[in-house]
Amino acid sequence: MARNWRSILTAVVLAAGASVPVLLAVEASREPACDRGCLLDFTNQYLNAMLAHDPSGLRVASDLTTTENGKPLRLGEGLWTTAKAISVQQSFADAAAGETGSFGVVQKESGERNRFALRVKVEHQQIVEVEILVE
Repeated sequence: MARNWRSILTAVVLAAGASVPVLLAVEASREPACDRGCLLDFTNQYLNAMLAHDPSGLRVASDLTTTENGKPLRLGEGLWTTAKAISVQQSFADAAAGETGSFGVVQKESGERNRFALRVKVEHQQIVEVEILVE
């Protein structure tokens, strides 16, 4: 009986040991997560593209969802058509959630200045959600 248990235990240990390299290889092949710096780059790229009125250079998911003041719209619409400069900006990132955001003041082409809050969600190195609130 003890011999059977030893055989079973040996088989379990060998199986577990053989699976470790496989698990490590799978983990290493996964796309790296977007850390704080990566997320902040996405925020800066988004805001720079908005000021240039050109979203074509952004890495966005095919099922991207965007809202402005709670209303769905397409990337490049809304504030994108009138933003001229950002005079004040504070950005932050939550790498665990894959989200980044920014608060600031945007100057429109008309000269009007508005406060804004931006949230960008990033998955697989692509923007998947954008929310912006403009006062």
